Amino acid sequence: MSYIDSLYALTTVDCPKGYREDHEGNLRRIDRIKPLDLERDALTRDLFSQAILVHEEMLNLAHQLRFQVAQFVKMAMAKYDKHLGGQKGNVTLYSIDRRIKIERSRQDRVCFNENAIAARRILDECIKRWSKGSNKNLQAVVQSAFKTDKNGRFSAAKVLSLRSLDIDDPQWKEGMNALADAIEVDSSAEYFRVYYRDDNGNYHQLPLDLANITADQPEVKGKALTPEAEPA
Repeated sequence: MSYIDSLYALTTVDCPKGYREDHEGNLRRIDRIKPLDLERDALTRDLFSQAILVHEEMLNLAHQLRFQVAQFVKMAMAKYDKHLGGQKGNVTLYSIDRRIKIERSRQDRVCFNENAIAARRILDECIKRWSKGSNKNLQAVVQSAFKTDKNGRFSAAKVLSLRSLDIDDPQWKEGMNALADAIEVDSSAEYFRVYYRDDNGNYHQLPLDLANITADQPEVKGKALTPEAEPA
């Protein structure tokens, strides 16, 4: 089942006749559900179906922007020997009247190698050495910076923010050097922005939120249904 199909599956009532599934995965008889709750359920499913249509169009748009802009840049070089974009591949396309503008920008994704563990160990030793009379807020900042997500990854922004702290301590500086050695560029993220120009010459961005449209979509899983107990 495709990602979009799995979303549409959420809008259908896949229960035995006369039952509805509640939020805990139990089956409840319809005659025991308030009419208002049933109407709310129907409205929610209908609006979600409409949202899926827009979401699917957004997925298609994001794909077309990535593919067609890349093809145009490639064609400009092959056919006209014209290099478009900067070193990182940032490109701005205009209509001839300049009333429409499309930007492609690329931003490096930062990750950390095994030196990050060494940096954290050094900074942890600093915290222990500072434990008496040290700034508790600073300790919290360091500990928070190296907190990992559910996939075991550090937040690049939080970790790199430690480098802006002006701390005159040899061991701290050693940790900052280890942190600098831990930084690697994993890949580049691609962002698109679409603008139009008004009669006053000002550009306005269309609020498409394309940055959150990715090729990897979360898996949608169903739950096993359990009929509610019949009254004694």
